[in-house]
Amino acid sequence: MFIKIINLLFLLSQTKNIKTMHYRIIEVENELGCVQGLITRKMAEKFNANAGKCSDVNCNIYRGKITLPFCCIITGYSCGELI
Repeated sequence: MFIKIINLLFLLSQTKNIKTMHYRIIEVENELGCVQGLITRKMAEKFNANAGKCSDVNCNIYRGKITLPFCCIITGYSCGELI
């Protein structure tokens, strides 16, 4: 019984760090773009990111990805049309 309680407490402690897809609109060389990544809600607040994907705002042209140390992998897209 004690082991089950420990396991339950462990699971509950992990739920606050759930990573979800967030995106942020950016401008690079006068071209609108979007970056997205799997990050926690707290990290999204630091980056002013919105929940969702770049495809939600019609940014579908893949441009590459980069790894941010101690954070996540960020994928970049350009937007064919103005948002």
